[in-house]
Amino acid sequence: MRPEAPSYPRTAASQDAIAVGLDRLTTARDLLSDAEAAYARYWHADQAVAVLDRRIALLRQVEEMAGVRYALGRAAQQDAIRAQVEQTSLQRERIERLAAKQEAAATLNAVLGRRSDSPLATPDEPPRLVVQSASLAEALDGADAHPAVRSQQARAEAARTNVVLERRNRFPDITVGVGAMQFGNGIESTELMLEVEIPFQQRARRERERGYNQAKIIGQLLAGKLGCSFAPNALQRVRATRQQAALSRSERAENVRGAFISRCLPAENIILVDDVFTTGATMNACASALKAAGARRVWGFALAKG
Repeated sequence: MRPEAPSYPRTAASQDAIAVGLDRLTTARDLLSDAEAAYARYWHADQAVAVLDRRIALLRQVEEMAGVRYALGRAAQQDAIRAQVEQTSLQRERIERLAAKQEAAATLNAVLGRRSDSPLATPDEPPRLVVQSASLAEALDGADAHPAVRSQQARAEAARTNVVLERRNRFPDITVGVGAMQFGNGIESTELMLEVEIPFQQRARRERERGYNQAKIIGQLLAGKLGCSFAPNALQRVRATRQQAALSRSERAENVRGAFISRCLPAENIILVDDVFTTGATMNACASALKAAGARRVWGFALAKG
């Protein structure tokens, strides 16, 4: 009896739910981080434009003073010309900085979920860089607390729980109960009730655990290339077998002998498909079953040699 078994699906679902919640928290943190980075770029671009404006204003004053000195005959005209040239260069740089500021503003609006051309107030304070760890080693030690890391840990726990659940599903569930048959004021007899729940047959269970049937996929592709019919149900397993990987050559042949039959022969000439050919025991047992059902010729095809 396994009364605790139903808790495994609930545990796995709970761990998945925790992972989803942590994913939501991670997304919120990422958005906040993106907003902070966008604000930093916006602030730096605004400050660069402000600095250029002050430099241009100073050069205009220099140009005026140079013009006055030239008019009084105390300086050459080249001083005023140099100030004009420098102003032109700074104006070009200012245009580039304004474009960078507009791009940073559009990025910040996008992170905030606003239209890219929505107006933004002039940033009045520099971005804050909060350092919570004194060293890189300390920061790495605290990385396990990050929601993204915790989310992956929860998913890993859910995966491990599902593995345990799949392994437990390989064995039958047995329930034993005792019932009393009452007659009048007394107990006439008692009944013993035994319930055995048999899990899926081995082939179906293995396919379910993997999530796919590799031989079936290969057979479908091969049938499509050759232009012949595909019959995945031509063979049936009539008894459970052990996994071949841990057996010797003779044990493999004995393990699958008489394990297959064919009740619906699709054609006289058949191609058997498997993913890996090791000793050929499984393929020989299947070929024997097909020939016993009336097949004339049976070929074997495997994708790899084990």
